[in-house]
Amino acid sequence: MSRKVMALAIFAISLVMYLLTLAPSLGSYESSSWIVNSMFSGLPSSPGNLLYLIAASAMANLYEWLVAPVLIGVARLSDALGFIFRPSLEPAVGINLISALSVAGAAGLSFSLLDRLLTSLRGDRGWPDAAGRWILALGTLFIYTIPVVWSAAVTAGPYGFNLLLVVFACWMMVRGEENPSSAGTRMLLLAFIAGASFSHNQVFLLFCVMLGVFAWGGKNVWSALKANLGPALVLFLVGCTTYLYAWVRPQAVPGLGDPVEMFTSGFWRYLFNIPGMESALPRQGNFFTVQIPLMIGRLEAQADHWIAGIILLLLFHFGMFYHIKQRSGSGRGVLLALAVSFLAGIWIYNPGVTNLTGFDRHLLIFIMIMAGWVLTGITVLYLQAIEMARRFQARMEFTGRRFERLVTLSSTVLLIAAMLSPMYFRWRESDMSSYYLIRDLGGNQLRGVEQNGILILGSAAEYYRALYAEKVLFQDSQRTLINYPGMTSTHYIRQLKTIEPPAPMDLSDAQIGDMRPVRLEKTESFTAGKLSVSYPAETVFLVPDMVLMSVLRANKFERPVYFSSNIAPQNMLGLAGYCAIRGLTVRLFEENPLTSADSSNYWRGRYPIAIDIPWTQQLLWGYYVHHTTLWQARGDEHNARFRPLLIYARAHANLAEAFLGQKNGDAAASNYRQCEFFDPDYESKLLNFASRLAQQGQYEQTKDFADMYFTHIPPDPLKWAGLAKLALANQDSLAATELLVKSLEADPDFLLGYQKLIRLFSSMEKHTMVSAFISRWLVRHPDDMETRQLWEEYNATKALPPDFPD
Repeated sequence: MSRKVMALAIFAISLVMYLLTLAPSLGSYESSSWIVNSMFSGLPSSPGNLLYLIAASAMANLYEWLVAPVLIGVARLSDALGFIFRPSLEPAVGINLISALSVAGAAGLSFSLLDRLLTSLRGDRGWPDAAGRWILALGTLFIYTIPVVWSAAVTAGPYGFNLLLVVFACWMMVRGEENPSSAGTRMLLLAFIAGASFSHNQVFLLFCVMLGVFAWGGKNVWSALKANLGPALVLFLVGCTTYLYAWVRPQAVPGLGDPVEMFTSGFWRYLFNIPGMESALPRQGNFFTVQIPLMIGRLEAQADHWIAGIILLLLFHFGMFYHIKQRSGSGRGVLLALAVSFLAGIWIYNPGVTNLTGFDRHLLIFIMIMAGWVLTGITVLYLQAIEMARRFQARMEFTGRRFERLVTLSSTVLLIAAMLSPMYFRWRESDMSSYYLIRDLGGNQLRGVEQNGILILGSAAEYYRALYAEKVLFQDSQRTLINYPGMTSTHYIRQLKTIEPPAPMDLSDAQIGDMRPVRLEKTESFTAGKLSVSYPAETVFLVPDMVLMSVLRANKFERPVYFSSNIAPQNMLGLAGYCAIRGLTVRLFEENPLTSADSSNYWRGRYPIAIDIPWTQQLLWGYYVHHTTLWQARGDEHNARFRPLLIYARAHANLAEAFLGQKNGDAAASNYRQCEFFDPDYESKLLNFASRLAQQGQYEQTKDFADMYFTHIPPDPLKWAGLAKLALANQDSLAATELLVKSLEADPDFLLGYQKLIRLFSSMEKHTMVSAFISRWLVRHPDDMETRQLWEEYNATKALPPDFPD
């Protein structure tokens, strides 16, 4: 099979895998930030990757207005034919598609590059057989399905897009070196791409490095660039202008980054992520004496096992050394320079890399550089093994080609098995085709807020997902979303007055510009509508607190106000007593809900904020629809993708506590059992909730939860006795008896359990039961003379001795 056909096949196969596992909505908090910023002209954190944002915005519109109608037609046709096809029609899918197309394109181009490299190194010998090229092709698919790459291909983000830009630039330079007649055109195209990707500082840096390499080791590319220097500079500037003008579009939605004035010092600091560089050096020390050793240690820690790390490192250096040796005859110095430049490139893009717990998608390009060298080293080893088999066969004068075929077949089978064996687990780990959790968190949060409500959100993560849900799922609503941490920016505070619908505020622009934290010198009162709260002297108010007070004061409760349930009570201006949890939000009232006419609907218990029981129950059971499969919901608790499920667990646990406070054990237990699917620590918390049930007199549920707890660990008679003690505190003798019997089932020789039961039955004057338990202990311990004497005395007196344990 030819190189071109195989490269296209790799592109098609990888694209199909990515499309089948593509996220149908927001895949994570990080991807949601890129999706929302691209849809609403936002400005993400430095360095911005502005070309990606433009491409993502165009793709979202293309998908919504062109692709989605076609998919709707296909879905209707499939219904008529009896098939089920339900595509996601959200604009986020179009943005996610950029990642899938980019990484699949990079896979095909990577194979083409590696195949050209190996072919040129082997010279006239060429490939020994078709198996070598197949090994290289399967190896390319292997490295493009490692989890860090696959996850970048199925969710939004500039990482796969940047990888394609770098691989495409390298491929264009190689093709220009091979074909001088097309080198000029290719250089002009690359000049435009370099200008358009100027804000992708990692990509632009590697463009310059590659151009330097080709200027040093080649001639056609550099000659073409010098011959077309003027047009190349013009196209470079045109490429820069393409995104610079697109960048300064007015923002459609506030809270998506503060504007940076063009060509100021702040502009260049933003574009090149200079603050990240400056903060890294003083904190972590000199680059050569501190940074490199730390990064080497971090790279070493990436392998699951140190043996695997050593093998990969050896293969990596073998491939690099072999290629450099073939090209220049001496490669040790160049090898060292490449290793240092590799580490330096990682540091330049992410100065805090030494704080990472592992490789992530930010370092995708550098990961793929290393993976490409490893794959090349493996392929070279494979080819060397076949050549050694041929020489050995010729020296031993074997007849036929059986030995060579045996070596070829065994090597091929081993390599293919090694590459294909992890595919099932990778697919399972990377599949996001039914993952709606992030979007549904935002949607379910908004479902607890009236159409004209004001919702104060506790983080950028919440703001992004809620904003996406508001614009995509609830297009006709008039909610006002406020990002609480964003209220430290004067630009954002001013924007809140101009959005639609605007946030009510009684602050002028001049007052906003002059706002600073304040400390009260004397006791002062705050009034909003019927709400009145006094703050003592020395109370400190930060800028977000003062803006929030302005919003409440100007609103006068004409529109309902909600906080995110993730905002701590101490950040609610001391208004926790006027709030009630409603699903995933907290509703602010003008008066304490526990003193209102319908106070029976609320419960406060151990929490500073009351719980609106009817509303929360309706929201949890009626609207909280999440499409996460069971294995995803009970996935690795250390995986950031599943952490949002803890929000559901907390909501159900709060509702369980509320029902418990109202003596409704069945409803409390039913809600708490929902935490099993959401909280990775559910099993360890079962006994604590069983204790809470016992305190409230819900003993049947207590036994059920304690039984579930002890299915995962050996039964502990002391813990059963502790539950019995709670029943005794409630003067429930029968329930205490049942729980003490459970302690004896856990340990038939549990003396304390026998003593507690004997004392309990004696207090109830059930003498037969006392004698029965003393007799049962003596059957198991016939040599216990003290207990035998107790049995004889009790049968005679029907009373326990005064010194019997209580």
